[in-house]
Amino acid sequence: MLKDGWIIKENNLDYLSKLTPEEQTDLEEKLLSAGYPKPNDLNELTSYVDLFLTDYSLDKQISKDDLWLELLNQGYKLGDRILNLSSPNLKGSDVEELQELLSRLGFYSDPINSEYTKSLSSAVKDFQENRGLIADGIVGLETALEIKSLVRPNLSTSLNEAIKTFRPSQGLLSVAIYVDNVGEYREQVVFYEQLKESCIELGFQVKFVSEIDEEISEENVSKYVNKLSPHLFLIFKHSDIKQLTIFKVNILKAK
Repeated sequence: MLKDGWIIKENNLDYLSKLTPEEQTDLEEKLLSAGYPKPNDLNELTSYVDLFLTDYSLDKQISKDDLWLELLNQGYKLGDRILNLSSPNLKGSDVEELQELLSRLGFYSDPINSEYTKSLSSAVKDFQENRGLIADGIVGLETALEIKSLVRPNLSTSLNEAIKTFRPSQGLLSVAIYVDNVGEYREQVVFYEQLKESCIELGFQVKFVSEIDEEISEENVSKYVNKLSPHLFLIFKHSDIKQLTIFKVNILKAK
């Protein structure tokens, strides 16, 4: 549509209302794998798809097939598929995880952009050669397990990094959690891991509010949580009180 010489793009997600029940279920599962809550109706489904496109800077005019492909790519964990240099370059959350882990291990220093490039392939070969593996630049299950075995998340991962790599499990209740970033680092990590394990056991769909190593105002936290629209929002805040005398619940109502 043209207006005063400008081209104005509008969302083109009409095909979402024409999905078969099987396609809608598949789309919901892909959104869950990519870290988004399970929608309750078509309006929520459309909103989560729109949020996904915004989060990954994707064109709102994306076709149905390309949407499926992008969601599939963002649902992978390292080891779910074989990664290698190809044309076009492979993209996805598993590639980003590979870049982050190799960077932490000192083999990769280029930008973390979720894309399997020549520099990433070279980093993989260097790692494989260092570990006595076949240095072919192909990340199969053996290489993926070797990389993961050298990274100890409870000691070497910051709270924010651990949050980014967490994949929520399927469940009926969606929960957003904010953890106050104070106190000893090791205590923070232990507490986070305990929270994560408990949520997985209960089958919750969980989103942790990332702190990004800086002070976040309550207003910004509220805006972030409102975009997620969880069923429940929990805040864990530091207190100097040694004895629990009052249990206070703050309810955040989505705007």
